[in-house]
Parts: sequence; structure tokens; C-alpha cells
Amino acid sequence: MMRAWVVVLGVLAVAGCEKAEPLVLEALPPILGDGNRAAPRVNGRVGGVDTLPAVQVTTGSGVSLALPGATAPGPGDISFNFVDTDIREVVAQVLGTVLRVNYTIDPAVRGTATLRTTNPIARSQVLPALSAVLAQNGAGITQSAGLYRVVPAAAVAGGLAGGADVTGGAVVPLRFASAEDLARVLQPYAGAGGKIIADQGRNALIVGGEPATREALISLISAFDINALSGQSYALFPVTSGGAKDFATSLAETFRTGSGGSLAGVVRVVPMERMNSVLIVSSQARYIDEARRVYGLVERQRRQTLRGWNVYYLQNSRSNDIAYVLQQAFTPGRVTAVPTARVTGQVAPGRGSQRSGFNANG
Repeated sequence: MMRAWVVVLGVLAVAGCEKAEPLVLEALPPILGDGNRAAPRVNGRVGGVDTLPAVQVTTGSGVSLALPGATAPGPGDISFNFVDTDIREVVAQVLGTVLRVNYTIDPAVRGTATLRTTNPIARSQVLPALSAVLAQNGAGITQSAGLYRVVPAAAVAGGLAGGADVTGGAVVPLRFASAEDLARVLQPYAGAGGKIIADQGRNALIVGGEPATREALISLISAFDINALSGQSYALFPVTSGGAKDFATSLAETFRTGSGGSLAGVVRVVPMERMNSVLIVSSQARYIDEARRVYGLVERQRRQTLRGWNVYYLQNSRSNDIAYVLQQAFTPGRVTAVPTARVTGQVAPGRGSQRSGFNANG
């Protein structure tokens, strides 16, 4: 037996003399950046209730696009001096001698006229001046195929004329406004000698009457035929509490945009119920800024009475233990948290057998 142990010890001694090969380990790759570490936990409010909702605003130029107006006539070189002259003689002098155009006079046209020009007028103003004189005598001018006809006003009322300076009509195409709506608005300004007809198919107005009336109506059409959206400013206010309709009503009362209000037609308040937002539209950008100021004032005041949520990350205790203590202190009638001692039958951390100086129930 002794010899066997000597052999075993000899084998172990030989094995111990052999040098062990070192274990080769590859180096870990370097850590780039912050090593994808999680962001530190910070105590604070949940949801950022201090930040006001974003308001979408687009500001217009405040200038509506309109049709170009008529240019002023150039300097004149034609003068008239008719005093109680037969109207037929006036027509002959103006159309035949001055303008040198072909004309006819209806036998029913009778009367006298006075036409005196203190300052010379341009050639383009001659026919309007003659039309005004004829209108005083119940007559007018129509033109067709180069022939000017002087006839009673009843014969030309509502008829289209080939020129812009004779009694008759003109077609005014509209670019932005509705022909039917605009005709209804402007008809009271046409007077007894004018007429406005809406052509819905082409969205145009047919203006009839003597030149002065027709020119005034065409100017009104140009003033009303504007792009009402081109110069508007818009702001979309999200409604964070309540309904969009109620909030829009409150804003409308604030800005007095209702019927008879000082800003009626200047500022429009539109509830967007499907988006739970309110749209403010105005042709003047400063009212959009005022609306944003009022919105911020109301929203901040609302958030002062708004119940908020805060998060606090515990370091030395369990959340259900702290919740139990806080509920006993602030809502003793509604304690829902269960401390660890009741769940596991053990004493919760920080809750020894000694009596604490704090009594949640008083």
C-alpha cells in the first residue's frame, strides 16, 4: 500500500512541474458614446402640464386681390358749347362732325340740350357726355355693325351694345364672387336706368344702362369681385377642456363677433368639433395675436386649478409602503395601498417593532 501511494505522489509531482498554458481572452470592443445608458430618472410632473398646447397660425397679407381698375382718361382737346340746342342738332355735331361716325336718329327723339365744357375733354369721353345729355331727354345710343342709333330709352333698356361708351350693356366676367349673390347685392344701386343680370353658367354679370350708370356699376363689381381668402389670417386653437362649440361661443362673446358687435365681419370664430379645436379667421393679423393672448390667459388660469400628476422615484423603500402611509395621512377614508408587511407577513423596510412618532390617524 505504501508503494502505491509513492507512485501516485510521483505522478502528481511530475504533472505539477509541467507549465500550464495561459488562457487567451479576446479584448472587448470599446464602448462608443454613453454606452446606451438609460436616461437618469428625474422627479417631476407627468405629461408636461406647464406647457401650453401648440397653436397653428398662418398670417396673411391683409390685402384682398381685386380686378384692376379703369385707367384715368388722358388730357382732353375737345370742347362743346351747346345752350338750349335741339337735341338732334347736338347729335349731328357730336357724331357726324366730331367723331365722324355713321348714325341715325329716331323720329321720336325730341327735345333740347345744354352741353358746355369748361375744360377740354378727351375723345374717349365724348360719347359718355352725349349719352348723359340724351338720357335727360329720354333717349339713348346703341351701336351695331359700325352704325350708331339714337333711339328712345325704352328701346335700348336692357339691350347689349357693341361699345362701352353708348347706352346698352356690358358683360363682366367674375373671377372670385358668385354672379347670383353679387347681382342680388348690387341691384339696389342700379337705379331706374340700370339693370344687372346674373349669368350663372359663365359666372358673369350683364350690366345695362346709360354709360355713367354702367360705369359706376362696373366699378362696384370690381370692388366686390375680390379673393376674400387671399389676405386672411388663420389660427387653430386646440380645446383641452370641454367642447369646441362652447369654447367658440365664449371666444365670440369675448371678441364681440356676433350680430351688431364691433368686430362682426372682421373676426370669425368657427368651432371645429371633429378636431376639438376652434378656428379664428380675420383679415387683420393683429386680431390673431390678440386671440392668442386671450387663449394663453384662459389656458394658464385653467391649469392652475387642474389636477396634475407627479412622479417620485424611491431610493430606500417600497412604493406600496409609501403609498400606504401617504393615503393614511391625506385620504384616511380611502386607503387602497397594502403595505409589504401585510402581503408577506414580514415587517416592511423602515417599519420596526418600535412605536413611531408619526401617527397617520392622528
